[in-house]
Amino acid sequence: LNSCVKVENSKNTLLPNLVIELTPKQFNEFLKDKFPIEKDINLGGKLSVGKLILKNPDVVRIDKKNKLDIKTDLLVDSLIDINGTVDIAGNILFNKKEKAFYLQNPEIKELKVFNTDLTPPSLLSPIVNTMINSFFQKYPIYKLDKGYQKYIIKDVKIEDGKIKIVLGL
Repeated sequence: LNSCVKVENSKNTLLPNLVIELTPKQFNEFLKDKFPIEKDINLGGKLSVGKLILKNPDVVRIDKKNKLDIKTDLLVDSLIDINGTVDIAGNILFNKKEKAFYLQNPEIKELKVFNTDLTPPSLLSPIVNTMINSFFQKYPIYKLDKGYQKYIIKDVKIEDGKIKIVLGL
């Protein structure tokens, strides 16, 4: 994380600010420890017919509209294994109290199984949507290291495909 921290002179105080720049690479490093995520696939809420697994997250980009795009591998582990990919996009929400970023209102942009486009609506979409929403509500996509917890967050902004966090004392 040190490679993405810069010191910036402050106009309002004598002390300089620290600016942390988060790129898709930093999000990928943080997320790789959180995956794979798994959910049982149940028929009628009782009979388990397999597992839905998302793995190998790749944050593709951060756009100017405060959206983050993630691509993951998808596996349905059942009598017949199904492989594919899912592209997820959601708004970036910063929780000041936790000093963490969350993916808010994630949605499926593209769902491919066996190289066939099954982008919503499809049979798998409701299951995948439920899974990604419950996961991203609970788990941050990035959390500031403990060493930065003592600083005050002065500003969070998106510039040039990066999230910039301005910290002060």
